[in-house]
Amino acid sequence: MAHSKKQYLLAALILSCFAARAEAVFFADKFPQPGIVRDKVKFWQHVFYHYDSMATLVHDTHRVDLVLDVINFRAPRYQAPSSPRMSWAQRQREAHRYVKRYRQAIKRFKRYRLRARKFGKIEERVYQVYRNDLDRLLNKHVSLRSQTGLRDSFMQAIQRAKPYMSHMEAIFKQHRLPKELVRLTFVESMFNYKAKSKVGAAGVWQFMPATAREFMHLNTLVDERISPLKATNAAAKLLRRNHRKFNSYPLAITAYNQGAGNIGKAVRTLNTKNLDTIIRKYRGRSFGFAGRNFYSEFLAASMVYRILKDKPEVAHDPKPLALVALRLPKQVSVSRLIRKTSLDKGVLSKYNPCFNKKAFTSKSNANLPPYYEIYVPSRIATKVRNEVRNI
Repeated sequence: MAHSKKQYLLAALILSCFAARAEAVFFADKFPQPGIVRDKVKFWQHVFYHYDSMATLVHDTHRVDLVLDVINFRAPRYQAPSSPRMSWAQRQREAHRYVKRYRQAIKRFKRYRLRARKFGKIEERVYQVYRNDLDRLLNKHVSLRSQTGLRDSFMQAIQRAKPYMSHMEAIFKQHRLPKELVRLTFVESMFNYKAKSKVGAAGVWQFMPATAREFMHLNTLVDERISPLKATNAAAKLLRRNHRKFNSYPLAITAYNQGAGNIGKAVRTLNTKNLDTIIRKYRGRSFGFAGRNFYSEFLAASMVYRILKDKPEVAHDPKPLALVALRLPKQVSVSRLIRKTSLDKGVLSKYNPCFNKKAFTSKSNANLPPYYEIYVPSRIATKVRNEVRNI
């Protein structure tokens, strides 16, 4: 019996290894890492995994893998007895000061050439970073930026994603898309379904209003961008459309951020579908830092997610949300749903965060769209289904 158990465990281990290998091959085939993309992925892996919000990297904007400095805000010189932890604004100001000093050093190399090394330690550090590409340092434009570490934000994002992740992966499977694409939510919003950008994008997938209206309900009662599951269904449709257009996941993913029209223009301009070439050579007005790094951030986020999701801090809690999609048989208001079924405001809000405050106003008799689909807890799904039939 013991012998057969050992054989079973060995067989299980072998199958597990084969499965892991097959998954890795599938990932590499669907999501390649050409040239400059590979260097960018390494940088973003460090940002997502090795550094938290108490560290800031000063790096080259175009060659993000060229890191000039790492500011450790846990260092004694940044601690004060009255305030042992610098505020976010203070850290940002200090990072800006660092970037400004390194920019000054680069200007000195433009003016004084290699003699600039004599100005100080900062100049010597710049030389060491660019010593294998001195022509760029001395003769070409070099821009710098700072990037805050995101490990702690990523860990919190995984915890927020846990209730929804298996449901979202199932949605992508229904659309015949790789489940790994769901990791784009970490790049877009760190899985904050309440996230709203300055330009009007919202939800974990950061849909703009105009794009959202192609795939979702967006009105005074409902903003489906705020529902992780509703928005995931829309994101799957958009990514599938992008993939049909470009027949390339690197381009489909980049187009999610930049728009299919802009990426199509880059493809036509350079006569190539190679993202590495587009990143290096395309100079479209809207194709900036975000566009050049979006695919690499996705790859890094996918890899880091596989590691962090099994960490003790996030491996067990919270549990996946036990829910069922229920289609309403006719137009009905949210207030009527609450009065006539076992659903209350708290449950409806939890499972359908896309409902705006106005939807819960008793004075409002505005109905949800015909045959609208809501999410309800699995434990009362049958009961609620019977109740809505009698509304």
